[in-house]
Amino acid sequence: MYKLAIKLSMIFILFYPSFSNADKAMQLMLGEFDAHSRNERIELAVDILNYINKLANYLPTQKPSEIEWVNKELNSIHKLDDKEAAFSRMVDLRFTPEYSHRESSNLFMQINNALKCAANKESEIKQEMSCWALAGLLMKNPEIEDSLKILLDSGRIPKDIEKNMYGGDITRFAQWLAIYEKGIYEYILVPYLANKIQ
Repeated sequence: MYKLAIKLSMIFILFYPSFSNADKAMQLMLGEFDAHSRNERIELAVDILNYINKLANYLPTQKPSEIEWVNKELNSIHKLDDKEAAFSRMVDLRFTPEYSHRESSNLFMQINNALKCAANKESEIKQEMSCWALAGLLMKNPEIEDSLKILLDSGRIPKDIEKNMYGGDITRFAQWLAIYEKGIYEYILVPYLANKIQ
């Protein structure tokens, strides 16, 4: 029943052509792939990477002046002795397009690097699993939904991307990351730690 419920909850996503990775996501979510096969794990890492890059490639390179401004704001906040004032300013900063742009760009780059490592045929099993663990940890970022909404509202991500790729709801990107993250831990990392993947 559990697997059936998961399948039914994901059916709406399968109707969108842009989600060509849906079958792979479901295979990972349900463990319906051969996690013992290095080739299948590589294929999975590449598929996830391609999915993330579909959105990351639409995010323009941020202006150096904006990155500098965010860094200055962070430095100023860290120097405040008044913790309540520091918290308030940090919340305000977090919801600016400049901060969201920087954080999203960094997150995409870090996940990209982790998945490339997991997909590297030359990586030893211990290194590969460390990269899977890092990728899963990064996908669990609690700020990603808010950041994507801010980037969309500020015009840094084109409006038609939300409609064409995410059925009018860009937060589905974060939902896919959650699907991937759960599958990575349940069907790749836990079996590896139990010595079931060599």
